[in-house]
Amino acid sequence: MKKYLLLGLISLILVLTACGGSKMEDSKQLDKITLAEFQTKLENKDNGFVYIGRPTCPDCQAFQPTLDAVLKDKDMRLDYFDTDAARKEKEEQTKQFLQDMKVKTVPVIFYIENGKEVSRYDGNDDEKALAAWFDRYNK
Repeated sequence: MKKYLLLGLISLILVLTACGGSKMEDSKQLDKITLAEFQTKLENKDNGFVYIGRPTCPDCQAFQPTLDAVLKDKDMRLDYFDTDAARKEKEEQTKQFLQDMKVKTVPVIFYIENGKEVSRYDGNDDEKALAAWFDRYNK
């Protein structure tokens, strides 16, 4: 009986994780980028926003509706760096990159200018604060 209960619990966790993870993947305003593409943006001294998160992150899942609403309202798109996908491809390089970028938690959005971080927004559910932050840097 305990085996069935444990198996049922594991199945439920897997289903909930799969369902929750689809939110970011389904976002119409996010363009997924790889570790190499993110590094190239910095090396090329690009300007713009990069959202760092992961589909398995409960905080990212909670933040996603707020982010989607603000992006839709502002008719914006963001580059999305999925740390889960990056770790699957290059675990050690991704860990080092995130450490170098001083990313301790997700979700976080960077505004980069000339390939350098100018500002970061640590994800929370305050639409007005997020909108104001985007307005400050979106030119």
